[in-house]
Amino acid sequence: MTDPAASPPTEPYQAKVLANRKITPEGASDEVFHLVLEVASAQVSLALDQSVWVQPPGRDENDRPFDLRAYSVIQTEQDGAGHSLNLTFSVLRLVYKDLFTGEVKRGTASNFLCDAKPGDLIPLRFQG
Repeated sequence: MTDPAASPPTEPYQAKVLANRKITPEGASDEVFHLVLEVASAQVSLALDQSVWVQPPGRDENDRPFDLRAYSVIQTEQDGAGHSLNLTFSVLRLVYKDLFTGEVKRGTASNFLCDAKPGDLIPLRFQG
């Protein structure tokens, strides 16, 4: 994963969800989703294994924006005219039990992505 302090992410681009499907079998202890997002911008250039940064909408319990989370891109595809870029990556839905309180917690960014539907817009940032 890229260190966000090394090079601040760009301003967000709106990426449209083209596909989001669960790729783990029913009954598996974890859920992994395969996402394809379209970024409609000719200025975006990204190579495999580079990260995209997602900042889920909303605010945390201290009224601060949620933290950025990085996801490694596993496939990129530029459209023929160079007007958009499709990004493919996989996301593990984070659900865990707090060891101290026993409370079940859900990762904000991973659940935001795993619950996204085709047509939804996802704010993405790229390393500058």
